[in-house]
Amino acid sequence: MHEIYFFSLSMWCYGRLPLPGSRRFLNLLKNPDNVKILRDKLRRAQGHYGRQGEAPHVQPLGFPYAHYLLAQARNTDLDNPDYAYTSGVGLENAVVSPNEGCFDHDNDDGITVIDVTDPTNPAFCHVIEDEPFTPEQYVRRYYPVPSKERMTVLEDDPDEGIRLLSRDVLAEIWPEGFPGGKTPQEEVLVKEPTPGAAALPPLADLIIGPSVDQCLLQNDWSGLEPFFEMPDKAERNKEALFSKGPFPDAGIMPLTKMLPHELKKNNGTLEIVGPQFTPEQIRSIMSALLADAVQAVKLSGQQSLVPKLIVDLVTTFSNIPCIDLLDTNITDEQLLEICSKQPEALYKFHTIVHPALLVLVPTKPNLPVPPLFFLAFPPCLPCIILPLPSTRPLKTTDTGSIAQYLVFR
Repeated sequence: MHEIYFFSLSMWCYGRLPLPGSRRFLNLLKNPDNVKILRDKLRRAQGHYGRQGEAPHVQPLGFPYAHYLLAQARNTDLDNPDYAYTSGVGLENAVVSPNEGCFDHDNDDGITVIDVTDPTNPAFCHVIEDEPFTPEQYVRRYYPVPSKERMTVLEDDPDEGIRLLSRDVLAEIWPEGFPGGKTPQEEVLVKEPTPGAAALPPLADLIIGPSVDQCLLQNDWSGLEPFFEMPDKAERNKEALFSKGPFPDAGIMPLTKMLPHELKKNNGTLEIVGPQFTPEQIRSIMSALLADAVQAVKLSGQQSLVPKLIVDLVTTFSNIPCIDLLDTNITDEQLLEICSKQPEALYKFHTIVHPALLVLVPTKPNLPVPPLFFLAFPPCLPCIILPLPSTRPLKTTDTGSIAQYLVFR
């Protein structure tokens, strides 16, 4: 597996404190919006950075949104309203060289490692010296006698299947810090449920795909139109349509018939993702929907967008506060030009998800990393970041996944 890593440390955090901080970060990974942003950044990172000590180097805080989430989890505690707190001294005072090892900064109380290679299936462990620990094992080093206090990071949700990060993975990241390879047995914190046998689909669902193909060929939907208002059958029809790429013009009419039911189910989220749509097709969809029915638009993955379409979306849908433009052909320059020349077009948005706004901007020229996020975030609470220890440059031809490691002390 070829992986990218970065890790973060938070000082004066030991005993029970790493456990709720880890729990809060893992909870943030349950948010689909956070997951898609992390995945998009990992996708864009492939082939752009060398491994540890080799150019091109990863800049400190090179994964700003992941740092933002980690800072929220580690430095803000709202679990108990009577003892709520925030802490931190600012990012400009918390940057560590990406070329240093994981135990180069007086790690008397160990580190915590979180693997978000797949943000929907994270793994983590606590490490003291050179051995991974479960949360229970880690906290017992400080409090040997069982306490009535809740002390495990997993106790809130015992069935979610968080994996313990094995020593062989740690040795792959930091071979000098973890000599000798893996531990005798990899431990799983919570056993994941064994998937059961998949149920056979109903016969009616099996014939929808061929029926959609025939309707597209003849551009006649009279035979399937009664199914458009049946939620389960409408979903099957949409899946069959979205299996075509690029999206066929003949499929726009039935799609617009099915979307109102999907909007009700998805709280007004219009998802134009999967197959490629032309700007003309997207405008046809926009004109066919009620203006107040759309509360958010997801265009992630579309590669034929034009900047004016973003402005048209705001004009058409008066209540739209959120638009997702991850992995689209809209460049940073194009989006920032709209922000500069047509800011009034974006006034109604409270969220624009695009790489141009998931960056840091300098506030002091003598600092290697700026302390504020540009547009997308409020000022970020601080912690220390170490990007990507590695041994050779990643290439887009590498197989396997890219891993991103967050480590804090």
